[in-house]
Amino acid sequence: MTDDDGVSSTAQQWVTVAAVPVNQAPVASFTYEADYLDVEFDASGSSDPDGSIASVSWDFGDDSAAVTGEKVSHTYAAAVSTR
Repeated sequence: MTDDDGVSSTAQQWVTVAAVPVNQAPVASFTYEADYLDVEFDASGSSDPDGSIASVSWDFGDDSAAVTGEKVSHTYAAAVSTR
């Protein structure tokens, strides 16, 4: 820095800058209970190691529209095995 008389001075100090932590992927987990064609799905066992779950989207594998929510239910039109 320089003052109004033209005299200058300097200062030095170590500065440590940490890298931005890498965002870890959430861990998806769900359970279900089936009563014939009616199924209740529960993703409340899912977690995010460095944050919180922002949304949960479900694809039921039967060409129905996807739905969102931690706990949802779905009625299948016929017996299926799906992933």
